[in-house]
Amino acid sequence: VQAKEMASGSGSRVNKDAESLLRYSLPINNKEVRKVQANIEEIRTSIASKRTSAALDFLSKAQKGLKSDTEKMTKSCRDPAACKTIIG
Repeated sequence: VQAKEMASGSGSRVNKDAESLLRYSLPINNKEVRKVQANIEEIRTSIASKRTSAALDFLSKAQKGLKSDTEKMTKSCRDPAACKTIIG
């Protein structure tokens, strides 16, 4: 539901980034992956609007999500071992 809201722009901000909309349309049904993706999208938005401290905050959140939710994220991969190697 959250990814759908992020992609459609039904929240407070409308997403007009074509690449981002394509990423959100991927059939990923993993809450943890979508959380990290949302943080990465916010990093891009913050950098574009020159909000350095906000970008660093979202970077920290994305890194923590990757470290703490690795097992949950790899469950939705075709090859969990390969995904675990990529995530670290």
